Amino acid sequence: MVEARATVVAIGLPGQVWVETRPQSGCGSCASASGCGTATLARLFGNRASRVMVEDPLGAQVGQEVTIAIAETRLVSGAARLYLLPLLAFFLSASVAEWVALQWLVSVQEWAVVLAAVAGSGAVVWWMRWRGWFEQEALTPLVTKLHPVQYVGFFR
Repeated sequence: MVEARATVVAIGLPGQVWVETRPQSGCGSCASASGCGTATLARLFGNRASRVMVEDPLGAQVGQEVTIAIAETRLVSGAARLYLLPLLAFFLSASVAEWVALQWLVSVQEWAVVLAAVAGSGAVVWWMRWRGWFEQEALTPLVTKLHPVQYVGFFR
């Protein structure tokens, strides 16, 4: 399971909550952060929180720290499906466009090949969206642990 800590920011539909996570660097913390490419990119792009809806069988409350998780196999298969299919369509469309241009035209126009590649990739993304592959429940993280609320200040 791939796990991350998050903060519940809103209650959604029954059994669902919206959480906010902060991106972490690849190594977490390092003694040589000044010479690290990952730390430089983190400083460049900032430490923006991302908000995502997760399944909540434990009943988390707004403001509570939780651990969210997703199975590694689901994460890898989902990433492969969502990234590789459009990429393969891009290269396949470009190859077919170049072959067609070589067969029926005198010369290959690069702009036409690039346009065909983008159109093929866009068609696959549209098809994936139409099939609902971007909203699959198998890719939805799950709240696996509730952390106690820590009060700061004079009142409890």
